[in-house]
Amino acid sequence: MKRFKQMLAVLLCAVALCGLAPAALAAQPLDESENGGKVIIYFETCGGTGIPVVERTSGDGKLYSLPTPTMEGYTFKGWYTDIVGGDAIVAGETEFSGEDATIYAQWDPIDQPVTEEPMAPADSAEGIWERHKATILIVGGVLLLAAAGLVM
Repeated sequence: MKRFKQMLAVLLCAVALCGLAPAALAAQPLDESENGGKVIIYFETCGGTGIPVVERTSGDGKLYSLPTPTMEGYTFKGWYTDIVGGDAIVAGETEFSGEDATIYAQWDPIDQPVTEEPMAPADSAEGIWERHKATILIVGGVLLLAAAGLVM
């Protein structure tokens, strides 16, 4: 009997959820006329992070603030209507109307300075000369390293 009551409770919950789900979905506005002029904007960060994925415009079809994503090694250039090129999206000015829209983040790589490896003193003639002044002897164009017993 106890098992039967548990099964009945689970069944009633399932029926209630199935009955309420269509009503909840029907309450969602499906087009602009039901949305009061608001449009859903999807943000495609193209590798960036740290922002919401979706936002809804105000009643006049404009976004008055735009999120700023981040991506290591890049500077955020702005939001555009296309992945490459396209028109810039300006907060409070660009107007979206009709269907939902996707806007794309564009990035500029941060120039990484190229650093040359410093030359060790031993790698230059001056460095060799400084380190081995007393032991270097040049005889007839032949370099003799007396301390090491090497001839070059």
